[in-house]
Order: sequence, then structure tokens, then C-alpha cells
Amino acid sequence: MGKVKRPKKFLSLVLCAALILSLGSVTAFAAEATVSTAEELASAVQTGGAIKLGANIEQSIVIPAGVTATLDLNGKTLTGTNKDAIYVSAGATLEVIDSVGGGKVQAAASGYAAVFNSGKATLSGGYYTRSANQWYTICNHGEMAINGGVTVKTTVDTVSSLVENGYSAYTANRPNERNNYVAGANSASPTLTINGGSFASAGYNPVKNDEGGVLNIYDGDFSCPTYQGAVVQNWNVANIYGGAFTASGNVACVISNGTWGEHAKGQLVIEGGTFVVEDEATDAKLFSNGQGSGAGGTVAIKGGDYTGEFDSSLMDAYYDTSISAGTFTSPDAADYAVQGAVAASLNATGKTYIGTAAAVNNTLNEKASKGDQVTVLCGDVDLTGLDQVAVINTGSGNVTVNDVPVADTPVTTHGNVTAVAEKEPTCTEDGNIAYWYCADCGKYFSDKELTREIAQGDTVVKATGHSAGAEWVSDGAQHWHLCTVCGDKVEAAEHTFNWVVEKEATATEKGSKCEACTVCGYKKAAVEIPATGENGAGNEGSDTAQTGDFGDVQLWVALLLVSAAGLAGAAVYGQRRKHNK
Repeated sequence: MGKVKRPKKFLSLVLCAALILSLGSVTAFAAEATVSTAEELASAVQTGGAIKLGANIEQSIVIPAGVTATLDLNGKTLTGTNKDAIYVSAGATLEVIDSVGGGKVQAAASGYAAVFNSGKATLSGGYYTRSANQWYTICNHGEMAINGGVTVKTTVDTVSSLVENGYSAYTANRPNERNNYVAGANSASPTLTINGGSFASAGYNPVKNDEGGVLNIYDGDFSCPTYQGAVVQNWNVANIYGGAFTASGNVACVISNGTWGEHAKGQLVIEGGTFVVEDEATDAKLFSNGQGSGAGGTVAIKGGDYTGEFDSSLMDAYYDTSISAGTFTSPDAADYAVQGAVAASLNATGKTYIGTAAAVNNTLNEKASKGDQVTVLCGDVDLTGLDQVAVINTGSGNVTVNDVPVADTPVTTHGNVTAVAEKEPTCTEDGNIAYWYCADCGKYFSDKELTREIAQGDTVVKATGHSAGAEWVSDGAQHWHLCTVCGDKVEAAEHTFNWVVEKEATATEKGSKCEACTVCGYKKAAVEIPATGENGAGNEGSDTAQTGDFGDVQLWVALLLVSAAGLAGAAVYGQRRKHNK
């Protein structure tokens, strides 16, 4: 089969299509609109897409329903004129960025915000402020996220809060979507998520979570120096996971939690963050209630670091507080510890630590040093690993230090403690008393409580030594005693032998003698003593000649005499033969 020829026309069409697609992609890439006038901006937001400010613009803009837009401040300033600087309608989506930094959005009209959101808005950059009074800088009645790189700040002494989430009055006889929930115009449960940024108010609360609002804070820096407000005021449901919250000047408290009716539940959960009442804010507290609030709210503290005092009278009157974990400068925090939690204060840091028994023990091991004192305020805990730290128990829980019970009298802890059991000495090895040794400080103690220090030598019980039995035990080379305690050889020595006659020899009967040890009486095998005979010759059974003991010298003398007699006889015989010849 031959090759299929493709018409040149077809190839041309393919190339044209590819060119069109490439041009289309270029067009999409270049779809960002740079606007430099109010008219251009007002027109661009109607269709959405990527919009970049090319100049400072004074214009109030509305993002219509169904439009998705990204507004790049590009280091420029957008100033609202007669209304909100940016209004995001229900059903619209907007993200604000600032690609070069220094961009700003500000409200200039009284009663209007820099950003009012009823749709879905994300602030990822920019500086947000206002010059007018009596309104919020950012108001969320929809779904909003604020990310790191955002600054929300007012420098004028304005009355209203910096950021509001939810409604100042959830329902009203004359519904107004700027103040109340209106079905179809905004959200029944406005949700604000703060992931970072800086929030500094010169007036009331930097963040206010109003009726119907759901607030989630993961990070950010929040501060307020004036007015009788709070750094964060919660009227409904709020969760704080992190961030830095600072009250200074005339601020009433760091956190205000209030309840008011069905849509202001005052339910607050804190799992992390730092909460500080600065020294000059002498009247400020860590927690208080919302002005005019009713009772029935809850505050659950599950972590975080808190510097300041509690407003216990208001807290107890308006909401239930429970603390399961956290670090506090106020020992009053222990009054709110949940069942099963441990609260302990450390004098060196001036802080009270609340958490599980294991967590508090670990924290104290990290923070406490020699000479410090720990006061257990509540809970059951066995503190271990602490080195020369005094522990006192002022609560009703069961507290031990290395298994030693602690009451209202301080017990000094020792970290790496080893209990050594009593050991009886033996005849040859030392024993010891029962004692406790701390490897961290190198000290010895005679009691479990580690209150009676002793020297190392005091722990030793010397070996008893052997106790020799009365009887001798022997073999062919040595004799010894046996220890009555352990059975070992005692006082072993070589034998000392002397001859001992066991049976005297007579004229007709042999005797016997042996070598016997003069110490233990061990005897070698007996040696025979010959019978003495009639004349007494050969009596070897006595120590003297008178008893018939013919000694070796006497025997040799007799032999010499016999030999001499023989020699003399031979000489006489020889002389005779010579003479006869």
C-alpha cells in the first residue's frame, strides 16, 4: 500500500489552528488590566479578572455578584469617596494583593469601611486604614480570610472597632444588611479567618466577633492602647490557635467574652498564642465580660502563654472558664483547672504551669534549677528528674517526689536517684546498708525521703571474717580448720613432724614408730622396729643404748673392730709362713 498523501490545505489549517491557540494563550496571559483613573477602575471591576492599579485612585468600587477579581494595589493607594472603598457583593469573589509593597486601602467617608464584604474576600497584602469616625475599617458579613503581609491600623482616636465579623444586631425590625443579617444579601454565619498580619487600633477593639460571627485566628499581632475595650471581643463563636495579643494603656482586657441572646453565645476556645497585659495597663485584666452581656458563655483554655491578672469576679458571674493547659503569671489560673489537670508554680520564673501530670513534670525539668521551689497548687503528680528542687503541696491532690509523699512541708528533690537494697556481708566480702544515691549531685542518703545525708563510707558493712572450727582437717601436706560459717579452709599450714614410738620392741617382738605432726596429730605410715634379741643387741626400740638401741655409730665401731681383728690375724699368719720357709 502506498503512502497516504495529506493535502497541503490540511496542513495549513493545522498550522493556523496552532497559531490561533498560541495567540489565545498570549491574550489570556496578558489579560491583566492596569487602571490609572477612577473611571477605568469602575469599569474593570464590572468584568473582574486581574486588575492592577497604575496610579493612586479615589473611587468607591463594588464587585458585583458573579464576578471574580484580583486587585493588585501595586504600591498605590485606593481611597473610598462617598461609600466603602471596596464593597464585595454576595456571590462575588475578590482577592487583594500588593505585588510591590506600600499599597493602601483607606476609608474616607463617615460610616463606611475600607473593605465591606458580603461575598468571599481574601486580603493577602496591603495597608488598611480609615480617616473617618464611627465605622469599622474592615467589616465582614460573608466569608473572609486575612493573610500575613496585611496591616490593619488606625492612627486617629476613633470609636468603633478595627475589624468586625458578624452583626451588631443580628435581627431588627427594619433589616439593614450593613448592620443585620438579611437573607440573600449576606451570610447567616459570617466567617473570618486570620492567618497573620498586624492589627493595631487607636480606638476600640482591634478585632470584634459580633453576633452570628465565627472567628478563627491562627496567627497575627494584635494590640490596643486606649478606650475601655478589648484586644479581641467575642460575642459568639471564636477559636484562637496562635498569635500575639497585647493590652496597654487604658484597655480593659485582652479578651472579652460576652453572651446576649440566641446569636451571641460567647463560646471561646484558646489553644495557643501569647496574651500580655503590659505593666502600664494597671487596670487591665486578661479576661473580662462584654459590656451589658448576660450569663451563660464559656471560655476553654487549652494552651497559650498568659501574662496578667484574671478578672475573676466578672468571669465567674458571666461565663464558665476551664483551663486544661497553659502558662500563667497569675496563680489564680489554678482555680479554673479542669479535673485531672495539674497546676504548679515555679518561683524562679514566677509562672504557673497547667497541663497533664507528664507535661507539667517535663516543663519543670526544663525550667527548674538547683535551689528553686515548686508549689503544686492542684492535681495528682509524681515529680521525677528534678535535682535539688524543693517541692511543697498546697492543694488537695496526691503529690510525690520520686515516690516520696509531699504535704505542706517542702521535700527536696533529687533527679537521678538509685535505691540500693541492703546486702549482708560475708566472711570475705563487704556488705552495705539500704541507701539511696543521687547521681546528679553525687550524694548518699539513708532514707527514702532523701533528708538524711550520709558519707559513702557509712553505707559499707565490713566483711565478718572467718570463724574457725575447733577440729583440724588435714592431708599429707597440710593441716587446716574449716570456717563454721562458709566452710572455707582457715589457717592452713604445712605439717611439723616428730618421730613417735607407737610400740616398743622386745627381745622377741618387733615394735613400730611413725612421724606425727606436732600440731594436728597427722601421722605418716608406721616404720618397723626389729626385736632386741637375748643379749640386747639390735634393740632399736629405745632412744638409748641401755634400752638395746644399737645406734649407727656403735654398729660402725663394732665393724671396725672386727675388721681390725681380721687384719691382725692375717698379718700373724703371714709372718709364720715366712718363718717356716
